[in-house]
Formats: sequence, structure tokens, C-alpha cells
Amino acid sequence: MLDEFVNAIYGGFDVENSIEPTMWQELTKIMNEATAKGLSKGEFSIDHNRGFLNAVKHANKVFAAFKTHAMGKSMASKLLDDNGNLKPFDKWMKDISSISSHHVGSWLKTEYNTAVLRAHNAADWRSFIENKDIMPNLRWMPTTSPDAEAVHRGYWEKKLTLPVEHPFWNKHHPGDRWNCKCSLESTDDPASPDDVLDDLPIEPAQRGLENNPGKDGKIFNDTHPYFPKNCNQCSFYKNRGFKNKVKTWFSNQEKDCFNCPFFKDCISEQDKNRSLRLRAKKIKEEVEFLKESKPTNKDFPHSINVYATGIKEWLNQPHKHYKEKNELLTSFLDVFYNAKYRGSTDDNKERDGVEHTHVFEIELNKEKSWILVHEMKWGEYKLHSISDNVNVTKDLKK
Repeated sequence: MLDEFVNAIYGGFDVENSIEPTMWQELTKIMNEATAKGLSKGEFSIDHNRGFLNAVKHANKVFAAFKTHAMGKSMASKLLDDNGNLKPFDKWMKDISSISSHHVGSWLKTEYNTAVLRAHNAADWRSFIENKDIMPNLRWMPTTSPDAEAVHRGYWEKKLTLPVEHPFWNKHHPGDRWNCKCSLESTDDPASPDDVLDDLPIEPAQRGLENNPGKDGKIFNDTHPYFPKNCNQCSFYKNRGFKNKVKTWFSNQEKDCFNCPFFKDCISEQDKNRSLRLRAKKIKEEVEFLKESKPTNKDFPHSINVYATGIKEWLNQPHKHYKEKNELLTSFLDVFYNAKYRGSTDDNKERDGVEHTHVFEIELNKEKSWILVHEMKWGEYKLHSISDNVNVTKDLKK
């Protein structure tokens, strides 16, 4: 996944305004696995908490997206040398080694482990709310970590016990520090005296861990360093038009990355693209027969060869009607046979072995597109791709 990610960035992927889908999907899967593991450790019923589970999955998707975005921007910032030239790939890989080792190594391990713990705490919290009439209070239990930090030690040493609805739990709870292994236990024992908190250390939660995931379904909060500080610093918001930016400046709009309509648009677009990619993978399997088919055209005196490279290029090629363009490949034999031969151009891109590019016109969604066939210097004709760019018809020779 990392290899595909770095190759996409080095190849010019727009990390500033987009989210690289392969890494995003992998990180989302990892975070979903972590939260599923944590929720399963508590008394969590999926049937009774379906909405909450959906909220957790959505929050994981948003967190993974901003992590992917932050990692991509950090890596892309090192693409150019001091003279503004693209670094050799090997040199760039060396320069970003610390970024990748942190993001998909130590940091990801910490995020995974903390997600497991916080998801477990979230499941417990849902149970505490359901049973508060019977067990109205919560007691801070000792950590299971051999390296207990001082911040929480006072809570369990004092056997801090407070009502489930006490405001203390809004800002202080197990899991508000990375790798925290404390927990709460419901009890009907009396609550601690009102002045007990006066003698305890009250430290703020670490960034990204301030929220109670049992309440809002967010394993990590949007105060995490991966997230922008405000809407005006967010790539997904600032490119949505000047009016939106002005509205933010004058309305003092509060950041809410998990419910941002602009980021939801981005997620929806990526989900749509993922569906298209999955279909493209299926089409690739369905058209294996083309490799043995020797397609012909009614106006062209040569048969052509179809190789895996041509199929891949067709499926990857950007197009105004991307979905329809890919589906067209499943009926390629008929489409190519009836296409209108427009002529050829001399190859001027110095591609290995390419002598001419032959252009065949078709209609797709009532608009013109062109199938491209390469004529090789040794006399072979092979499918290259498809295009909706009219420039491919310039300077054609019959």
C-alpha cells in the first residue's frame, strides 16, 4: 500500500486537494478493525447500537482521510530540491523515510492500540448509560499498564467515584491520553465527597482525545494534529468557492470536520470512485478474451492485437464519461468493427517502437470519442487506449 501511495505522489497526485484512495481505504480498514476489536470487549450489542456503530465507522473514515492527507502533504513537500527541480526517486524516498516510518509505523501502532482501548471504553459507556438506574455511579479503576503515568494515578488511588451524569466525565475519562489503559466501573457505592476533586491533579486531555467516544462515536477528535485548525486552513473547504470563504470569515463558523458538507462531498466522490475502480477490476477480468480475439475494423485493412497494457490504459484513461467508457470495453469487438476510421498521425513522442497512431471515431453518450491504435515499427498494430480529447484528430492522414 505504501509503495502504491508514494508512487502516486511522485507521479503527480494532487495531495493538496485530494485524498489518495488506496492508502485512505487501507487506513480506514485498520481503524475499523481496531474499533471492532475494542467494541467486542465490552457489552456491546450491534442490534441495539446500529446508529452508533455507523457513526464510529464514519468518524474512522474521516480520521483516516485526514491522516492520509497529512502524510501525503508532508511527503510532497520534499519532492523538489533547492533549485525547484524534481528529486530523483531514490533520493526522495530516502528523504521521506522518517515520514513513512512514523505514519505507518510507530504512530499507526499507537493509534491502533489507542483506538482499541477507546472503543472498549465507548462500549462500556453505552452500557453505563443503559444501566444508570441500577448502577448510578462510576469508579475510576487502576490501569493495567506497567508504566502508569502520574496524571491518572490520583484518580484510582483516591477511588474516585462520581455519578454517571457528573460533568467531570465530559473532560476527563480513561483514554484521554495515548495508550491509556485505565477503565471505569459502574457501581451503586456512594459517590466521592464533593471536595474530592479539589485534591486531585486535573490535567487536560491530549490533543485528539478530549471527547468521550461513547457519547459521540468519534474514536479521535478533530482537534488531532492531522486536522486543520479551522475551516479557512482546510483544503477541502477553501476550494469550494469565494462565497463560502467569506461566509466563514464573517460567521465565525465553528469547525466540525465530521459533519462538514464539503468533506462529505469529498467522501461521497471517493466512494463513487472506489465503486468505479472495483467495476474496472471486474471488467479487466471479463475482457480477457480480447487478448486472443484479433479485432478488425470494416474500414481498416489490418487486424489488431490487444494486450494487458492496452486494457489497463483504456481502463485508467480519464474520460468525461468514465463509467460508460469502461463498460464499452466489454463490447469492444462490435464497437471497434463499426468505428469510423479517421486516419493516422506520425508519432512524435519518441515512444519505443511506435511508428504511427491510428484514430477510430465512435459515439459515446451522444458525444464523440476516439479509439487509438499504435502501429509499431515492426508492422504490428495494437490497441493503445481511448480518448475524448479532440486534439487526437489533428493533422490526421488517410
